[in-house]
Amino acid sequence: MSLYLVLHTEDNHPTCLLRVILNMAIPKTQAMRTIRRRHRRLLLALYALGLLVLPPAPANARPVSYTGGSMLMLNSDADRSSAAYLYSPSATWAVGPMLELTRDEDSLFAGLQVNHLLKRWNNPDSQGNLFILSALGAHGLEQDGARQGGGYIGLEADWENRRLYTRYEPRYRFGTAEEGAFFQHMGRLGIAPYIGEAGDLHTWVMLQVDHEPERDDQWRVTPLVRLFQGPVLAEVGMSLEGEALLTLDITF
Repeated sequence: MSLYLVLHTEDNHPTCLLRVILNMAIPKTQAMRTIRRRHRRLLLALYALGLLVLPPAPANARPVSYTGGSMLMLNSDADRSSAAYLYSPSATWAVGPMLELTRDEDSLFAGLQVNHLLKRWNNPDSQGNLFILSALGAHGLEQDGARQGGGYIGLEADWENRRLYTRYEPRYRFGTAEEGAFFQHMGRLGIAPYIGEAGDLHTWVMLQVDHEPERDDQWRVTPLVRLFQGPVLAEVGMSLEGEALLTLDITF
């Protein structure tokens, strides 16, 4: 359904897709129902205002935007759902608030996310990037309201040209509500079935592999499709176990 809405949206205003992502990405616990009900209309209004008033920027699916740029990032997979608003005071830094719900622990993390571009390799027909990813805040358990400090630190390395895409992201999480500290790894390999021009709808077919050594089911393999046009990027995937992956990034 999400993929259909993207392909049939006109004039770069996929508001219907944003509504679907909000409905599907936020779990239906009582607390999350309240959050979704109170903030869905606000997010839709801010999104529409951004597209109508602010000059759109190309979606780049990277953790740092251009100088003065902002990003709204919504993500959901089998384990977690998150939302973040990031502002880039320069082309190498991005900072902003984030929320992340961990389903198994039924805990909500609220904190400050800080990302830094360490190195960029610009070649005539390709680009590579190395980022530091970090967040610091507090976890809260829904059942008893207890809170404790936590966050994560990690790297993101990517390389792409107009046909191929690769990415590797190791991350160390600490102070989680029940699991304690642990490592997780994510890798991607993608291919563009066609080469689009600026302003076209761009499509990538990707395979994502996640590895969390501390889990019983350590490996997860997820085929997905990435679509982006103008300031909006969306990803829709399904793991081999039938678990959904959804991403929506808006750059302005």
